[in-house]
Amino acid sequence: MEIQFSRDNSLDADDGHLVNVAGTRSYYVADEAEDDSCTVRTPHRAYTDSVGEDTTELFQLTVYAPRPGRQLCDTAAELAGEVVRSIAKRLPVS
Repeated sequence: MEIQFSRDNSLDADDGHLVNVAGTRSYYVADEAEDDSCTVRTPHRAYTDSVGEDTTELFQLTVYAPRPGRQLCDTAAELAGEVVRSIAKRLPVS
């Protein structure tokens, strides 16, 4: 499993198949990183960047295992949900 944060600022149907991760509209795609992988992307936080534009940081989780694509992506979405909930518990209340 690999976890990354990305400032791609874009998350839509071009990012794969729609999935609900911890109550948030997210997307997954199989075999993007390499064969036998599934990557899930979900919004992490919104902020104003250095030039004053609204930006969305994305949380990205990729799992690697020799499993059928849909099964692997279901596992990736479940793990992403656990990580998202865990991160939310540790963030300061705004």
